[in-house]
Amino acid sequence: MATRRKYATEFKREAVQLVRSSSQPASQIARDL
Repeated sequence: MATRRKYATEFKREAVQLVRSSSQPASQIARDL
């Protein structure tokens, strides 16, 4: 079983901001990160 990655709170906030401000779908942004 794969171990789950832990992301910093700041990274999560920035990722959400990217999704909200971008015209790209969230799945595309997730792949780019």
